[in-house]
Amino acid sequence: MSQVTTSWTPLDASVMRNHQRAYVLLGNDLLKIFEFVEPVQANAACYGHQIYQLFLRVCTEFESACKLACRRLGFQVRQSSDGRELDWKIDDYSKLNKQLGCCSHDDCSTSSSSPKLSDYKFYFHDWVVSEGPICPLESFANGQAPSPIFYKHYNEVKHDRENAFEKANLENLMHSFAALVAVLDWQGIRVDSHIVADCFGETVIGARFGYFLNCESQELTARVNF
Repeated sequence: MSQVTTSWTPLDASVMRNHQRAYVLLGNDLLKIFEFVEPVQANAACYGHQIYQLFLRVCTEFESACKLACRRLGFQVRQSSDGRELDWKIDDYSKLNKQLGCCSHDDCSTSSSSPKLSDYKFYFHDWVVSEGPICPLESFANGQAPSPIFYKHYNEVKHDRENAFEKANLENLMHSFAALVAVLDWQGIRVDSHIVADCFGETVIGARFGYFLNCESQELTARVNF
């Protein structure tokens, strides 16, 4: 686990399409929420049943994409003390950060210029964050605290909505959506069919809820426009 894997298992076309379709559905539903709640920092703490439901769905898809990456990189399935196979958890997903992502969407060869999951930074349209961009998986770079805040809150509200309902808020939803985009793009899954060639040093991905990918920066920066 300490070495960087330089070979990815090829991705089946049907698997890629399933993740693409799920992303499109989630993105469309996020746009519907923006019809009622403006996606600005002042509304970061807004929560409710529609945000709650979408938050759970986005986090579930994030988990699915992480598990796919674990399988493609040949991670060993966790086992209990009595030999039973266990599901992967967030501490397993954090180990993905030791791996370089696919540097190309057309082939999954990797290089030293490939990003890590903790490198992804997002700027959402009209979402002004005084501390800087959204870095949904930056905690993966810190082995002491690998669980992102949005994921911690996801588990709390999933298991105890009565006492943690307010954590299913717009800010956590935005962070979880950014994390999903990161883990999909990182393993070479196109998240939008609208791909434009290099433009002023950037690759433009997505016309509706896509984002801009700065390929020249060591710290990959994405801008999400809705």
